[in-house]
Amino acid sequence: MAWSKFKNEGRVPVDLFDENGTVVAICPVLNVSGYGKTKQEAIESFHEAMQAFLRETTEHGTLIEALKNNGWDIRQVKGEPVVRPPIKLESRYERLVEAAV
Repeated sequence: MAWSKFKNEGRVPVDLFDENGTVVAICPVLNVSGYGKTKQEAIESFHEAMQAFLRETTEHGTLIEALKNNGWDIRQVKGEPVVRPPIKLESRYERLVEAAV
């Protein structure tokens, strides 16, 4: 199953929180994060980290493995890939952003 068969667009949940004066943006279902002095910097940093994650895992052919390692359900149904993110408990942090992938 190749990533090229998937639509590489979607939305993932991103939590933003302050940790000792640094704003952290983290996607718990992908274990990708960014940070900055402001929310906007953290979001921009997160987007850069997400792009790097997708670029590196697709270039190295490890995206499916990375998703599975983060609890994603990936299977074929009628010859088409079906990808479902893991079910995670709601974060204790304020959910502020839905980040485009």
